[in-house]
Amino acid sequence: MQMAEFRHCPVETNGYNCGLFALAVVWHLLRDKDIHPSVFTQAHIDNFRVALRHGLSSNPGWATMDNIACYFPVLSMPAPPPPPSPPAIEISPPSFTSVGDAQLAGCGPRSLEVANVATERNTDAGPGMEFGPTEEPGQEQDPILDYEDNYFQDNFSSKGVVFGTVDDVLVAINEYQESSGNVLSTVRMRGNARTFVCISHANCPFCVKFGPMPKQEGIFYKPENCTIRHRGAKVVSSKSGKCFKKRCKELLRGIVSDVAAHKHGPPTAMDVMKTGVHKKKTHLQYYQCYRGVREWKAGKEITDPMSFQLLGPYVERFREQNPGSRAVMERGNDNRVKILFICPPFSNEALLFVRPVASLDAAHMKSEWKGTLYIATVKSAMDKIYPIAFAITADNENGQGWDWVLRNLDAGLPNLTIAHYRVGCAYKLFLLQSDRQKGLDEACKACFPANHHCYCAVHIRRNVEGRHGKKMGALIPGLAKTTSLPDRDAKLAQLRRQSSPAYDFVKGINPKQWMDSAWLEDNTLPPRYGVRSSNISESANSMLERERSGNWLEAIDGILKKMSLRIQASREEYE
Repeated sequence: MQMAEFRHCPVETNGYNCGLFALAVVWHLLRDKDIHPSVFTQAHIDNFRVALRHGLSSNPGWATMDNIACYFPVLSMPAPPPPPSPPAIEISPPSFTSVGDAQLAGCGPRSLEVANVATERNTDAGPGMEFGPTEEPGQEQDPILDYEDNYFQDNFSSKGVVFGTVDDVLVAINEYQESSGNVLSTVRMRGNARTFVCISHANCPFCVKFGPMPKQEGIFYKPENCTIRHRGAKVVSSKSGKCFKKRCKELLRGIVSDVAAHKHGPPTAMDVMKTGVHKKKTHLQYYQCYRGVREWKAGKEITDPMSFQLLGPYVERFREQNPGSRAVMERGNDNRVKILFICPPFSNEALLFVRPVASLDAAHMKSEWKGTLYIATVKSAMDKIYPIAFAITADNENGQGWDWVLRNLDAGLPNLTIAHYRVGCAYKLFLLQSDRQKGLDEACKACFPANHHCYCAVHIRRNVEGRHGKKMGALIPGLAKTTSLPDRDAKLAQLRRQSSPAYDFVKGINPKQWMDSAWLEDNTLPPRYGVRSSNISESANSMLERERSGNWLEAIDGILKKMSLRIQASREEYE
C-alpha cells in the first residue's frame, strides 16, 4: 500500500463507493499495476457498483477476479459469462480505447440508460438507498421511467385556481394520486405552505409546492419553485403508507372541526365519514374517524373554561377524603381562581424516609390557560424522585408567589422544620436547594429562617457565562465541588487573573450556599448529601410534562395520581 499515491477516497461519502475504491486499489496492487489518480475514475466505480449489485442478485458467485477486472481500464480482461438466471439488467463488459476513457461495449439501450442514471445520481446515499429499487434475487425489475408531469400546471397554474384552505390542497393531492397512481409525501409544512415530493420512484426529483402569494388571499400552486419530472424505477404502487395516513390525519382534523361547527350536538364518527365523502371527496375508515373525534373531545376538554368551575368542589372533596392534607385555593376580585396549593397527607410522613434535602423550583404551564407550577421535590435513598407538594398560580414566577407557596408548605409539612439529629448543628434537619431566582431567596429567609438554603451551582455557572463568557463559567463546577481549601484558593486566584469582574461576581455569593469547601471551615452546616444543583426539580418538571400541558383541573388530578402511585410503589418494594 505504500506504493499507492492515493491517500484518501476522492469525494466519497456514501459508504459504498469508499469500500469499492479501497478494494480497487488492492486489486491493482495484486496485479502489479502502478496506482495513480488517472488509473480509474469515479465513473468506473459507479459502473462497477451497479454491475456488482445486479450480478450478485442473480448469482452470489458472480464477483470473481475476471469479472471485476472488466470494469477497470488497466485490469481489462476478456468478457465474463452472463449470470445463469435471468438478470434484472443485462450488463456487458466494457472495452477501453485508452486509459480513463470507458465505454460500455455491446450494451443495449437499457444498459446504457442504467449506466447513465448511475453516474448522474447523487452518490451520498445511505444504507438501502443505492441506485435502483430493491428486489429479490430472480425477480423482474420494474422499468425505469423518465417523463414530465404537467398535471398541476394544466389544472391549477394555467387556470388560476385558488385554494381556500389547506384541506382543499390535500383533497387536490388525493385526486391527483387516484388519477396518476403516484404517491406524494409531505416534506415541509409551515403555516399554509406545503411541499410534496414523489416517493413512487427511486430518488425521484419530482417536487410541487403550494403557498400564499404576497398581498393575496388564498393558497396557490407555485410552478416557479417546482420540479415536474418523474424519473427512476417505480417502487410504490399503492397509496397505502405513512405519508397517506399523515395527510389523512391532517385532513381529518379539518373535517371534525367542520362537523362540530355545524352540528347541534357533539360530532360522531359516522358524521365525519359522511362529511368527508360529500364535501372533501375523501373516503375515511370508521376507526380513523373515531380516533379523530376522540382527539377533538380531548382537546375540547383541555380548553374548556367550565373546568375552572370544578376546581372549588374538587379541592373541598379532596380535603374531606384526605384528613390531614392541606388544600388551599384563593380567588381574585373578579372571582377567578388566582392560586391554589395542595399537599397530600402522606407527604409529611414520607419526609422521615428521604434525604433531608428539598428542592424548590417553578415551571410554566403549557396549556391555553397558562400559569406557573411551583413544586417541592425530595429524593429517596434509592435515587427516586418524589414531589411532596405543589401549587399553581395565574401569575408568573415572582417573590410574592414564592412567599405564599412557602408559607403553605411550612403549614402543610411540619417535618421540614424538625431539629437536626446531629449535636452542634445550627440549622434544622432539612436543607433547601433552589436556583436563586425571582425572590425565592428572600422568601426562604422569611418562611424558613432556621433551614439552611443552598444555591444550584449549574445556575451560577450559567449566570457567569451570560455575564463574562463561557471560559469563566467553565471554572465554576470545579469551585463548587472541590473539598480542598488550597485547591479552592488556587481556582479563585486563576479566576481573578483571567477576569476581575467575574471574580467579584463569584465572591459576592456566600460560599456556604454553594461551595463544598465551606463545609470544611464551618462544622455547624448540615450535610448536603452531594446535592449541588436543582436537578431534582428539573427531573420532576420533565416527569410532569403531560400534566403541565392540560388545564388546571387535569394538572392537579394527574400530579396527585403520580405522587400517590410513586409512594405506593416504594412501600410495596420495601415490604
